[in-house]
Amino acid sequence: MNLFQVKNKLYTSKDCRWIEQVDTKKVSTFVIFKFISFDKSIPDIIKKLNSAVFRMEDKHFLYYAWSLLPKTDKAPSTPYYKKRVGDKWDWLLDRYADYLEVGNNDIEPYRELLVKSIEDDTATWFKFFGVETKLWKKYKVDTEDVHSTLTSFF
Repeated sequence: MNLFQVKNKLYTSKDCRWIEQVDTKKVSTFVIFKFISFDKSIPDIIKKLNSAVFRMEDKHFLYYAWSLLPKTDKAPSTPYYKKRVGDKWDWLLDRYADYLEVGNNDIEPYRELLVKSIEDDTATWFKFFGVETKLWKKYKVDTEDVHSTLTSFF
């Protein structure tokens, strides 16, 4: 049985005999719990499973989850989150977030403004963050600007 079949059976199966057939070396109970936690209609059950996921043996956890989960015709779908398509300045914005000691989500509202600033004055950004000379050449920034003095950045 694969991961999705196990998750499906936890929600749909009327008896629990199938749990004995699960190969716990191939199926991670933590990942199954993660999929179950996407179901926002059962917060109390998720809270109980969260406290048990690392404390129980894998098969015991599956029995526990099976006994708590409401039985339905089909398991809720697991959302698939697409990663945002990055742009060419993501690596520099990561350095900027590290410099400010904030997460990338904190600079997300300002992304367009920051990208415009980088594109307007790439040399200053590169010099401030100590970008390697080969990247100056890759992004076609005048390497003479490497030796110029750094103006007020912030």
